Amino acid sequence: MTISVAKRRNNDKYNAKCMQIAIRPLKEDGEMIRAAAAASGLSLQKYIVAACRERMERESAAAPRAEPVSSAGAAQECGAVSIPSDALEAVRTAAEAAGMTVDAWIVQAIKDKL
Repeated sequence: MTISVAKRRNNDKYNAKCMQIAIRPLKEDGEMIRAAAAASGLSLQKYIVAACRERMERESAAAPRAEPVSSAGAAQECGAVSIPSDALEAVRTAAEAAGMTVDAWIVQAIKDKL
């Protein structure tokens, strides 16, 4: 099925505002995350972003903000999730403040939400 030029233009405009990151949880963790997202009625992406934001809010009072770390590469086959760039910058900052990688921080934020 082909999409219209207008739809493609709108998709490109939205995607330009997003960054793509990949997390690689163990299969057991990934299954738990997907199940929790489904049970909450949220898409996987919305669930992950909400979990990260909740954790950032909890940690913001406890730790000073650090400079963002460089972005990690993303791979479609690993279940990549697009996160708006402002949210990703906040995740990077929180991960660095916690002494964690972005991937590890996101997985922990999701586990905290479970």
